[in-house]
Amino acid sequence: MTDTTTTTEARHAIDFRSIDWFGTAYSFTRTQAACVAVLWTSWENDTPDVAGRTVLDLADSDAAYISRVFRKHPAWGVMIQNGATRGTVRLRPPDDACCEKVQSRAQ
Repeated sequence: MTDTTTTTEARHAIDFRSIDWFGTAYSFTRTQAACVAVLWTSWENDTPDVAGRTVLDLADSDAAYISRVFRKHPAWGVMIQNGATRGTVRLRPPDDACCEKVQSRAQ
């Protein structure tokens, strides 16, 4: 599910089912990918914190909590972390990444 190589950028497939997150490859289910797409858009907009409920609604998920959507997924707690305020989540680049926000694979 994950593969680590060194890179300073983040990329995603057009449907967000496959992501290279600064050298770590992740694969997602359809629902997980829809959640990541919402978080990615906010991250690119420099407004990274999004309410978990908002993410789930925009991803058309029936889950009660976003943590359940990502239960046991290696990206949870690493790439996807709690936001600054209660009930929010965000994408979190690794500390040593230069945070280059790179285009989707579709471009």
